[in-house]
Amino acid sequence: EVEMRRVEEERRKVEEEAERRRRKAEEQEQHRKVEEERRSAREEATRVAGQFRKGTKIQLSPSGCEEAPDYDWGRDALKPGDLGEVLSCRIVNDLVDVFVDVFVKGPSGRTDSYNAVDLERIA
Repeated sequence: EVEMRRVEEERRKVEEEAERRRRKAEEQEQHRKVEEERRSAREEATRVAGQFRKGTKIQLSPSGCEEAPDYDWGRDALKPGDLGEVLSCRIVNDLVDVFVDVFVKGPSGRTDSYNAVDLERIA
Protein backbone atom coordinates (compact mmCIF):
# COMPACT_ATOMS: atom_id res chain seq x y z
CA GLU A 1 0.00 0.00 0.00
CA VAL A 2 2.82 2.43 0.80
CA GLU A 3 4.41 1.57 -2.53
CA MET A 4 1.12 2.19 -4.35
CA ARG A 5 0.75 5.60 -2.70
CA ARG A 6 4.31 6.48 -3.65
CA VAL A 7 3.69 5.41 -7.26
CA GLU A 8 0.40 7.33 -7.33
CA GLU A 9 2.12 10.44 -5.91
CA GLU A 10 4.87 10.16 -8.55
CA ARG A 11 2.27 9.81 -11.30
CA ARG A 12 0.41 12.86 -10.02
CA LYS A 13 3.63 14.91 -9.94
CA VAL A 14 4.48 13.87 -13.50
CA GLU A 15 0.98 14.83 -14.68
CA GLU A 16 1.13 18.20 -12.89
CA GLU A 17 4.52 18.95 -14.42
CA ALA A 18 3.24 18.01 -17.88
CA GLU A 19 0.22 20.29 -17.42
CA ARG A 20 2.44 23.14 -16.20
CA ARG A 21 4.67 22.76 -19.24
CA ARG A 22 1.67 22.62 -21.58
CA ARG A 23 0.23 25.84 -20.09
CA LYS A 24 3.61 27.55 -20.31
CA ALA A 25 3.97 26.51 -23.96
CA GLU A 26 0.47 27.86 -24.71
CA GLU A 27 1.31 31.16 -23.01
CA GLN A 28 4.55 31.45 -24.97
CA GLU A 29 2.74 30.72 -28.23
CA GLN A 30 0.07 33.33 -27.45
CA HIS A 31 2.78 35.87 -26.60
CA ARG A 32 4.59 35.06 -29.85
CA LYS A 33 1.39 35.58 -31.85
CA VAL A 34 0.67 38.92 -30.16
CA GLU A 35 4.22 40.11 -30.79
CA GLU A 36 4.02 39.00 -34.43
CA GLU A 37 0.74 40.89 -34.88
CA ARG A 38 2.25 44.03 -33.30
CA ARG A 39 5.36 43.73 -35.49
CA SER A 40 3.19 43.39 -38.56
CA ALA A 41 1.08 46.39 -37.49
CA ARG A 42 4.25 48.47 -36.93
CA GLU A 43 5.55 47.50 -40.38
CA GLU A 44 2.25 48.51 -41.98
CA ALA A 45 2.21 51.76 -40.00
CA THR A 46 5.74 52.52 -41.19
CA ARG A 47 4.65 51.92 -44.78
CA VAL A 48 1.60 54.16 -44.37
CA ALA A 49 3.58 56.88 -42.57
CA GLY A 50 5.94 57.01 -45.55
CA GLN A 51 3.03 58.24 -47.68
CA PHE A 52 2.50 61.30 -45.46
CA ARG A 53 5.75 63.23 -45.51
CA LYS A 54 6.00 66.91 -44.64
CA GLY A 55 4.53 68.99 -47.45
CA THR A 56 2.40 66.18 -48.91
CA LYS A 57 -0.94 67.49 -50.21
CA ILE A 58 -3.89 65.67 -48.67
CA GLN A 59 -7.65 65.64 -48.33
CA LEU A 60 -10.12 63.73 -46.21
CA SER A 61 -10.67 60.14 -47.30
CA PRO A 62 -14.20 58.73 -47.55
CA SER A 63 -13.91 57.49 -43.95
CA GLY A 64 -12.69 60.93 -42.86
CA CYS A 65 -15.86 62.46 -44.32
CA GLU A 66 -18.17 60.12 -42.39
CA GLU A 67 -19.99 62.36 -39.94
CA ALA A 68 -23.59 63.04 -39.03
CA PRO A 69 -25.38 65.22 -41.61
CA ASP A 70 -25.59 68.09 -39.12
CA TYR A 71 -21.89 67.88 -38.10
CA ASP A 72 -20.27 71.34 -37.84
CA TRP A 73 -16.98 71.22 -39.76
CA GLY A 74 -16.18 74.82 -38.75
CA ARG A 75 -13.57 73.95 -36.14
CA ASP A 76 -11.82 71.24 -38.19
CA ALA A 77 -8.65 71.89 -40.14
CA LEU A 78 -10.17 70.03 -43.09
CA LYS A 79 -13.71 69.56 -44.29
CA PRO A 80 -14.81 67.40 -47.23
CA GLY A 81 -13.29 68.72 -50.42
CA ASP A 82 -10.60 70.83 -48.72
CA LEU A 83 -6.96 70.40 -49.66
CA GLY A 84 -4.45 70.47 -46.85
CA GLU A 85 -0.78 69.93 -46.23
CA VAL A 86 1.05 67.48 -43.96
CA LEU A 87 3.13 69.21 -41.29
CA SER A 88 4.34 66.05 -39.55
CA CYS A 89 3.57 62.38 -39.16
CA ARG A 90 4.28 59.89 -36.38
CA ILE A 91 3.60 56.28 -35.54
CA VAL A 92 1.78 55.81 -32.25
CA ASN A 93 2.22 52.50 -30.42
CA ASP A 94 -0.26 52.32 -27.58
CA LEU A 95 -1.14 49.23 -25.58
CA VAL A 96 -4.06 48.30 -27.80
CA ASP A 97 -3.25 49.54 -31.28
CA VAL A 98 -0.64 50.91 -33.62
CA PHE A 99 -1.72 53.84 -35.78
CA VAL A 100 -0.34 56.72 -37.82
CA ASP A 101 -1.07 60.21 -36.49
CA VAL A 102 -0.80 62.93 -39.16
CA PHE A 103 -0.64 66.60 -38.18
CA VAL A 104 -2.03 68.77 -40.99
CA LYS A 105 -2.75 72.37 -41.91
CA GLY A 106 -5.98 73.11 -43.74
CA PRO A 107 -6.75 75.90 -46.21
CA SER A 108 -7.97 78.19 -43.41
CA GLY A 109 -4.63 77.88 -41.62
CA ARG A 110 -6.12 75.71 -38.87
CA THR A 111 -4.09 72.71 -37.78
CA ASP A 112 -5.18 69.37 -36.37
CA SER A 113 -4.19 65.72 -36.03
CA TYR A 114 -5.85 62.97 -38.04
CA ASN A 115 -5.51 59.22 -38.15
CA ALA A 116 -3.94 58.35 -41.53
CA VAL A 117 -6.96 56.21 -42.48
CA ASP A 118 -9.01 59.42 -42.56
CA LEU A 119 -6.72 61.07 -45.14
CA GLU A 120 -5.66 60.45 -48.69
CA ARG A 121 -2.82 61.88 -50.71
CA ILE A 122 -3.48 64.15 -53.65
CA ALA A 123 -1.48 63.07 -56.68
